[in-house]
Amino acid sequence: MQVQIVTISRKPQGWVGQATEQYTKRISKPYAIDITYLSVGSNNLTKAQRRERDSNRLLEVMQTVDYGVCLDERGEQWTSVQLAQRLEKWSASYKKVLWVIGGAEGVSEAVREKAHVLWSVSPLTLPHQFLPVLLAEQLYRATTIVRGHPYHRH
Repeated sequence: MQVQIVTISRKPQGWVGQATEQYTKRISKPYAIDITYLSVGSNNLTKAQRRERDSNRLLEVMQTVDYGVCLDERGEQWTSVQLAQRLEKWSASYKKVLWVIGGAEGVSEAVREKAHVLWSVSPLTLPHQFLPVLLAEQLYRATTIVRGHPYHRH
């Protein structure tokens, strides 16, 4: 299964970028993983205009996938084991699963509606640039749970 993460953000630098890269390398078996950073663009727009611009870019990408997961504060919360179960189910049913991370202003209702599921990674407010590494780590953890690898401890 191909796993694609698309985020409206700059490519992370320093330890966040290194950690994201490390986890994506680890996930490469059994999944092909790709992270796409879409440029943030001009801040001369209002918050609503930025959200709409960014959401339109995400909707374009969402047209080409079998299954879409949108990270959103209104979404369901899953444990790592539940994520592993979903990932295993999706890998049997879909060739490509897209994970969408909106911009700093969030995503439009159209993106939420286009996604097959909304996932809230935490009730906490987290730095936007941190989400790719958090998602990559959780996807890696999910693969280790499925394989029975000792990385995840119950």
